Amino acid sequence: MHSSQQSINDILMYHHTTENGLTTQEAQKRLQNYGKNVPTEEKETNKLKILTRQIKSFIIYIMIGAAIVSIILNEVTDAIVITIIIVMNIILGFIQEYKAEKAIEALHKLTKPLATVLRDNKIQDISTEELVPGDLLILEAGSYIGADARVIEVTGLQTNESTLTGESNPVQKNIQTIKEEVIIQKQTNMLFAGTVITQGRAKAVVTSTGQHTELGKIAHQIQIAEEKQTPLQKKLHTFGIKATVAILIIAGIIFIIGFLRGEPMYTSFLVAVALAVAAIPEGLPAVITISLALGTKRMARKKALMRTLPAVEALGSTTVICTDKTGTLTENKMQVEALYANRMLYTRAEACAQKHTLRDLAEIAFLCNNATQQKHPDPTEQGILVMAQELGMNHKDHRIQEIPFTSETKYMMTINKIDNKTIAYMKGAPEIVLRHCSYVLSKGRRYRITQKDTEEIVHHAELCAKGGLRVLGFAKSRDNTKNELQFVGLMAMRDPPREGVKESIAQCHDAGINVIMITGDHATTAQAIAHEIGITGKVMTGDVLETLSVEQLLPHVNDVRIYARVSPEHKVKIVKALQKKGHIVAMTGDGVNDAPALKNADIGTAVGSGTDIAKGAADMILIDDNFTTIVAAVEEGRGIFMN
Repeated sequence: MHSSQQSINDILMYHHTTENGLTTQEAQKRLQNYGKNVPTEEKETNKLKILTRQIKSFIIYIMIGAAIVSIILNEVTDAIVITIIIVMNIILGFIQEYKAEKAIEALHKLTKPLATVLRDNKIQDISTEELVPGDLLILEAGSYIGADARVIEVTGLQTNESTLTGESNPVQKNIQTIKEEVIIQKQTNMLFAGTVITQGRAKAVVTSTGQHTELGKIAHQIQIAEEKQTPLQKKLHTFGIKATVAILIIAGIIFIIGFLRGEPMYTSFLVAVALAVAAIPEGLPAVITISLALGTKRMARKKALMRTLPAVEALGSTTVICTDKTGTLTENKMQVEALYANRMLYTRAEACAQKHTLRDLAEIAFLCNNATQQKHPDPTEQGILVMAQELGMNHKDHRIQEIPFTSETKYMMTINKIDNKTIAYMKGAPEIVLRHCSYVLSKGRRYRITQKDTEEIVHHAELCAKGGLRVLGFAKSRDNTKNELQFVGLMAMRDPPREGVKESIAQCHDAGINVIMITGDHATTAQAIAHEIGITGKVMTGDVLETLSVEQLLPHVNDVRIYARVSPEHKVKIVKALQKKGHIVAMTGDGVNDAPALKNADIGTAVGSGTDIAKGAADMILIDDNFTTIVAAVEEGRGIFMN
């Protein structure tokens, strides 16, 4: 049974712990039993393995054989030339890959911060590497979560899980037992290693550490992923076999002709072998290596860093780009797009132009907000704060009391002292905020709220929601009486597309490359963003993907352009299905959740500001985080491939 399906008492009993935490002695025993809380690396990268990879080429094998034969025939010059070419190939490839492969060691960096735990009934800070199942975590806003854990106490807890799930919106957590096995996004009573607390406080029991965490499972998927060959490597392998067979046949014919003409058998053999060595295209690997190395330099100038030389050419063969939405197509931050106040709907630009009429809305947005108090501010809180500041608000926050947002109440309220007045401010789900309001505040005047007012506000909230926007309602009181709140307005926000993405996607389509969006966000949000940037096609959700095998997905994979609410395993399934359909697949992403798909894709592409795990699994890194860089890199890769 999964930890999310166990009650609090069951989870404490299962891990033989109490609400006072483990004893130091017991924790040490478990550390020896379970090992350190770090992802294990079964396929550790080392210099010898990188060196061996440079030699794994059929043409290189032929050239090594030719060098040996040249030495036997006393053709020293030929042997030296061939050996120099082989060594040059190995050195160039080794240098390129060794520098890039060092990035995968960053996998351990995600488990370096400290964790606050309760041991011996005392609160203490320890390295996350020392966490063991049964430890009791003490968490607050800004805390890094060092292991998977089951929540047992909670106060207004929200987490940012975008690096793990790809979903940009904060996740509300609770202590309720989940009755069935569900995907990560729906495990609302669980906390996951590598994510961050954005709001609230909690206690949680560690349930998994190291490779058994969701983060560790992703690391394991990267390690077991098969080393893939690029189209160029496959073609060179085929060419090497065909060339070898042809050369051996011709050499055999020459040997037979010489023998039939009465030449001594030894002489005929030497002539045939000399011909075979001369026919070996020893210059081909050198030309290819130099061409790819020069292409790598050109791509670096265009802000695309290639980890391996063959990946340069593979990019030029790409037929499908699977791209994560959050942080790749979008900016990975919530931005207010529309506001409703004074019985009018404003765009962001219109609101800024008329900010003097929106002072009340800006005041609530600024003061009923925790972004300024958090080390890792919640993206929604940060987006609202920025909007309030753009509307000219910069109050000093003299907060008296806070009622934090919870999944049950669906609102946050603060009581502040402003100009010797005690005022209550509220923000939350529009329908919940409306339920607490007796009045509507419009242009500084208040009116008793009517059914027509409610219907109009709900209509505008639904209108924004259908456009893929997240909508919040705002209200304030004349004093701290919550039952006398005045509804002030709405703010609708989203994670905006990156500049130039729409044009880049159009260029991809013109070049015959399909672009597929894969995201952890809701289908409605994903579809709205996709439509805006020019991605059209069928939508499939993670719930549907969960029921399909790779083979069952094959009939649909050419038609679906948007995958929503997906898990890391789903991304790998999509990539494999596309590959079985004959596509050369490029996968872009920035989060931990993207790493397995990046490793399995023909060309994995990570953004420069992404996680170290994503970069370590990728073949190419976009230094400027710009999706448009892919277009330039594909163009360069295609030129190299044609050459």
